[in-house]
Amino acid sequence: MDIFSKTDPFVVFKAGEESQQTTVAKSALDYDYLNEEYELIYDPTKMSGKHEIAVEVYDQDTFTKNDIIGLVNIDV
Repeated sequence: MDIFSKTDPFVVFKAGEESQQTTVAKSALDYDYLNEEYELIYDPTKMSGKHEIAVEVYDQDTFTKNDIIGLVNIDV
């Protein structure tokens, strides 16, 4: 994460091979992704292993790899 500035967070939702990403909230510590909707098609026949949705939060970086802020896996 950025040490001397605010983060540029975005969220990635994953279900099997499907994934969706929010917009990047520039220079924010607390951001509400209002008016954004995402649809993941849940097909248990295409999911190997556990049946879960992954929610990953990242800090976007321009010159280096994006930093992961946190993640959670939700059983479905």
